[in-house]
This record gives sequence, structure tokens and C-alpha cells, in this order.
Amino acid sequence: MAKLPFRTKLLFGLAALGMSLPDLLLMQWLMKRYLPGSEDAVALVTPRLFAAAYMLGRIGEAVYCPIIASWTDNFRSPLGRRIPFIRRGILPLALVIWLMYNPPVAETSIINFLYLAVLLQAYFFLFSVVVMPYLALLPELTADMEERVSLTVTQSLFVVVASVLFAFAGVVIAAFGYRVTTAIVAAVAIAAFVPLAWTIRERQPMDRHDGPPQVPLLRGMLLTLKNGAFLRIALSTAFYWFGLQIVIAMLPYWVETVLGKDEAFTSVFMGCFVLFNVGAFFLMQKLAARFGKYRVFLGTLLASAMVFALFATVGSLPLGGVIPQTLIVVALVGVTVAGFMVLPFALLSDAVDYDERLTGQRREGMFFGVQGIFQKLMIGLGIVTLSNLKGLGDAHAEATIPGLKLSVLLAGIACLIGFFLFLPYPLRERDGRVVHVRDLQREEPPAS
Repeated sequence: MAKLPFRTKLLFGLAALGMSLPDLLLMQWLMKRYLPGSEDAVALVTPRLFAAAYMLGRIGEAVYCPIIASWTDNFRSPLGRRIPFIRRGILPLALVIWLMYNPPVAETSIINFLYLAVLLQAYFFLFSVVVMPYLALLPELTADMEERVSLTVTQSLFVVVASVLFAFAGVVIAAFGYRVTTAIVAAVAIAAFVPLAWTIRERQPMDRHDGPPQVPLLRGMLLTLKNGAFLRIALSTAFYWFGLQIVIAMLPYWVETVLGKDEAFTSVFMGCFVLFNVGAFFLMQKLAARFGKYRVFLGTLLASAMVFALFATVGSLPLGGVIPQTLIVVALVGVTVAGFMVLPFALLSDAVDYDERLTGQRREGMFFGVQGIFQKLMIGLGIVTLSNLKGLGDAHAEATIPGLKLSVLLAGIACLIGFFLFLPYPLRERDGRVVHVRDLQREEPPAS
């Protein structure tokens, strides 16, 4: 089978930069933009209204994901199933990214709430229109398993690049404000997706009668939900995202409340996070090759549970002051998150391949779409949880040290739940193909 050109791999990976950077910014800085947290800054909405707007947005995204996934799975055009969506969605998405962080009223106002609620719905819809087809594009580019792994590795490398750029967000915001910062992020998103959308061609351009059989939305969802391996991945990663959302969004408040520094100092810790994350990224790949994706992802979930909760011990560890202790914990978070960056897409690809053998259908988009239902709702719950717990139950109170520590303890518990949910995951890789554990048991010779 023909190998993919390096240019195709590069452009596919580059698009991951446009996928990751806006979402990372939203996870950490959107809440900080509307709820600054410091005494001399004015909240642009009340905390409860921010939580409501954000949760409504994530609920909307959970609805959009399977609909758009089914749409792309069943779409037919000379350009293929996925590329037309990316072309039509990227420019409106970039505009919404900029608008979302620049509300019309510079004080607490119901107008800002309505503005945010509408733009969050627009962002999550357009993000799904662009990213869902992009994620489902991988098997459209090649059927070769080694080439798919190569594409995933390139994609992950650009996710790391996004993390590096994201580490400097606090400094850029402090120096130039949200208008300039979000304009840069929007421009990066365009620059990352345009080369893919206008130069890469899918493996099999189609007219309306070509391609795999079309599957109606509800039937596609039901078939996907019947896949037990997929459900283990979707639920465990959803709980992980709940915890990770709390930790990422909590960090700017931690810097101000626990460390007594301004928000620009957040970049010091994000730089530490990225440094260890990049180093561990390659380590996780080697560990997965040596011990298998299943074992390494289980280890990722368990280690993350302990490390997230470790934030609650900052100030009581015999390792100097709160700043060095926070640096150590953030470094460990970077290591464990590397496993989460490397493994879930590969695990989901295994579930898709095994499902094709059982059903004869390829529903990549629907798998990503149904997974999005679980993940987006849990990410939304993470923000709602943090907005309430940071003030110890008073959503209108400033962030408190006990409130922030309680939040990270809950984040750790969520990862532990994810560990137990993933424990019965039934798929393994053997001799370059995906097999069920019961098939492995049949293949093993009987004991003499």
C-alpha cells in the first residue's frame, strides 16, 4: 500500500494546532475573562450566570456532536465527506473566537450574559463543524495501520506545540489584553486549518451513491452505544476531562489566591507544565509500545488521580514554600497529561476498527460525536463545579484556598472513577490487529 507523502502528514498534524489552541484558551481563560477574581477587577457577569451560559453551551455541543457526526458520515461530495465542512466552518469559527472574549459592556451586565450565551453556542457548533470532520478524516486519508499511527503521532506533536504556545497566554494577555491575544489565536486557527482544507484530498472522493452505506442518525447512535469497548473509552475520558477542566481553569485563581501573584505569573507554571509534558510525551509513546495502550492508559488515569489531588497538599509539604511545591505538582500534572494526549485517539481508533469487523460499517464521525456527548457535558460540569466550589459554595465569593483545594480533590476523585470505568476495557493489540480479550483466551494453548 502506498505511503502517505510527508506533506500530507505535516498538514494533517498542523491542523491539530488550530484544534487545540482555541480550546485550551477557552478552558483556562474564558472564566477568568468574565470572572477576573481579583478585588480590583469587575466581574462582567455574575458567577452563576457564567456557569449557566457555559453549561448551556456544553449541553448544546453535546447535541451538535452526534448530529454533525452523522451528517459527515453520510455526506457525499467530489471533495469527500469531511473536507467541505472544514472549509465552510473555519472562518466563522475564527471570528467567534475573537468576539467571545470581547463583550460589549465593561461591567457586570445581563447583556454580557446574553452575549456570552449566544457566542458560546456559536463557538461550540462551529468547533464541532470543523473539528469533528477533522478527527474523522484520518481513516479517509489511508487504510494503512502504520500510516495511521504516523498521522496520529504528527497530530500529537502539534498538540504539544499548541500547549507550548498556550503556556505564554498569561503573559500575552497581561501585556496586550484579550483583544490582541484572541486575534492571534483566531489567526493561528485559520493558518492551521486552511492548508489542510484546500490542498489535501480524501482517499475516495464520492458522489451521492458512493462510499460506505449511509446510516440514519438514531440507528448510528444506538449501534455506537452498543459497542462496549467504546463506552469504556468514552466514560473514562469524560471523567478525566471533568478533572482536567477543573485543574486547568483553577490555576489562574490558584496563582492569585494561594501564591499572591498576578495572572501573568500563570505562564511560569504553564511553562513548567509544557516542559515536562513534552518530555513525557515521547516517554508515553515508548511505554505504550512496550506495555500496550491499555496498561499505560490505566496508569495515566490512576497517576492523574493522585497528582490532581496532590494540589491539596501544597503548603504542607516539606519542600520549601508554596511556589516550589506548586511547580512540582504542575510538573507532575504535565507528565500524567502526556498519557492522556497520546492514548485516547489511538484507543478509539482500535474500537472503530473492531466495530467495523463486527458490523461492516465505518462510522468514525459518529464515534467521535457520541463520545463528545459524554465529554462535553462533563467539561461543562467541571466549570460549574469550580465556579461554586472555589468560594466554598458561594458562587459570588472570591476564590478561597480551601475552596480551590476541595476542587482539585474532586478532580482527583473523578480520575479515579475513570480508572475503574476503564478497567474492564476488552480490546488489545496483537500482531498489528485489534482483538478482543476473549479471542486471546481462545488462542492461548491449554495448560499441560
